[in-house]
Amino acid sequence: MSSQVNFRLLLGSLALIAVAGLKVQLKTGEEECFTTSLEDERLQTAEAFGEALLITAGYFLSRSRSLEATVTGPDSLLVWAKRSLPQEGELEEILTRPRAGEYKICFKNRSQFQAVVDLAYFSITHGAREDEKPITAPVGAGRFGEEEVAQHVHLQEVHSGIVRMKETAEVMRGEARYMRKRIARHVKTAKSTNKRTIYWTLIEVAVLLVVAGMQIVIYQQMFKSSELKPVW
Repeated sequence: MSSQVNFRLLLGSLALIAVAGLKVQLKTGEEECFTTSLEDERLQTAEAFGEALLITAGYFLSRSRSLEATVTGPDSLLVWAKRSLPQEGELEEILTRPRAGEYKICFKNRSQFQAVVDLAYFSITHGAREDEKPITAPVGAGRFGEEEVAQHVHLQEVHSGIVRMKETAEVMRGEARYMRKRIARHVKTAKSTNKRTIYWTLIEVAVLLVVAGMQIVIYQQMFKSSELKPVW
């Protein structure tokens, strides 16, 4: 029976859910939420191995500077909140009292202009180990009980390893997506700045040429007016 349960845990570790690459437009006063799930198996694995659970996210904002964000857990319990978000940022918050269920990140636009929210990733991952909880055989179980415990511990470690590897892959993909978007955003800003610099430089050159031409014309007129006319 225990082997069937462990086998289901191994299968469950392959079904992690993460939000990736979503973009929405928010009008004034509008709010948009994204969800990710924490399953019982992942929570049990974290508790069995004394591992912390982290909620992570990476986002970009544009066209507005008055957005706020909140992260809530099951039963709408507040996990994290921040007003006046920066234009780009990453979130990594430890779940002090993790519970299985849906976790939600919400963005609300409080400005007078339309805003764009680009969520690169939003997921729950295993963090560093705390005090590991040892699993021991019941008193009087004998060698057979110790072998069962050893097998159970081994399967739990395999399960935990699969969970951590998949979560690490999800986070790495999310962070890579975040960095690509960040680089593209900065390149776009640099190109826009370069275009504006060239534009204003050309205007300055044109103004200087016009001023220089006007000065030449004025000086020519002054010299002509100062020439002595012959008296016949």
